[in-house]
Amino acid sequence: MATRGALIGVRCYHCHHLFEVGSKASSTACPACSQRLVVEDVVISRLTPVQRVQTCGRVVVRRKGSVIADLVQAQGGLEVLGSLDARVESEGPVIIGPAARWKGDCRAPSLTVEDGARIESGSFAVSGQAGLEPPRAEADAEVGGAPPGETTGGAAEPFDEIESLGPDDLLDDEPFDVL
Repeated sequence: MATRGALIGVRCYHCHHLFEVGSKASSTACPACSQRLVVEDVVISRLTPVQRVQTCGRVVVRRKGSVIADLVQAQGGLEVLGSLDARVESEGPVIIGPAARWKGDCRAPSLTVEDGARIESGSFAVSGQAGLEPPRAEADAEVGGAPPGETTGGAAEPFDEIESLGPDDLLDDEPFDVL
C-alpha cells in the first residue's frame, strides 16, 4: 500500500479557492474553477519577458534575472534580487533586495526594501495580514478535480526560460523581515 505524502495548503490565483495538494506537486488543477495552476516555486535567472508569471508558490528573481510582465502573482511571496517591471499581487511577503531594481505596483501582506534597492515607480498596498488560511478538508472533499498531488497533463509549460526552485535551492534560511 502506498503512503500518502504531506499536504500543503494553496490558494488558486484565478478564483482564490483554498485547497490542499501533495507537497511534491509541481502543478495541478483547481477543484473549484478547473484552471491549471503552477504550485512549485518559480526562479527567474535571466531576462524573461512574459505576459504573466503565476504560481501558488514563491517567485524568486535572481541577481542577473529580470522580469518584464503585465502581472506577477506569487501566493507564497516574492524575492527580487535582480530587476522587476510588473504589477505584483502576493499573498506572502515581498522582499526587494539590496541591488534590486523595481518598477510597478505591489499588493502584499508585508514588504521589506533593503538598503541599496532602487524603486523607480509604483504604488504599494501593504495589508499586514497573511494570505493563506488552512483549507477545510470537508468542504474541499465535495469539489471535483485532480486528486491532491496529481498534475493535469496536456498544457505546455508556460515558462520556458524559468526554472523550478527546490527546497535545497532557497537563497537563505533567514526569516523574512516585516516592516
